[in-house]
This record gives sequence, C-alpha cells and structure tokens, in this order.
Amino acid sequence: MLHNVEGNQPTTDDKPIIDTTWNLKWKTSTEDWLVELLSLIRKQKEPTQEQAYALRKCKEAWTNWNSDSQDWIKHGMTISLPTNPDNLKENQDGN
Repeated sequence: MLHNVEGNQPTTDDKPIIDTTWNLKWKTSTEDWLVELLSLIRKQKEPTQEQAYALRKCKEAWTNWNSDSQDWIKHGMTISLPTNPDNLKENQDGN
C-alpha cells in the first residue's frame, strides 16, 4: 500500500456518508407498481390504458431505483424578452 508522503491528500479514509433512504423509496414504489400491474392483468382480460400507465410508472420507479443520482437534473431555459417592446412593428393584416 502506498503511503501519503507529501501530505497533500487526506491521510484517513474518511468518506462522506451517502444517504440511501431515497433508494428505499424507489424500491418500494417499484414493488407497489408491479403488484398493481399484476392485479390489473388478472382482472382485465385485454390490455388497457390503466395497465400501460402502471407499466410506465413501474419502469420510471425502477429507473430511479437503479440510477446513481438522487434527483433528476433539472435544466432551465431562459428566453430573453425584447428590451424595448414599444418599437416592435406588427403587421396589421393579421399576419
């Protein structure tokens, strides 16, 4: 094992504690949606929109349970407004 001779790296193996309680939430949600989907399949003889919804929610929960991140990354988009809206000329013909 290499030793930290220079002293520019932490000498202890103190890693931050990662909160994994969110992971339990997604596991439970996946189980719940699977049970709901199986129940709908047994009750309804033909594929329905309710089954498709339960399947989609199950896949979404499974994806979140299987992912490494806690939250989805939210992207924002900013649209600049015109600086002087009074000078805008409209076509009065309705176009």
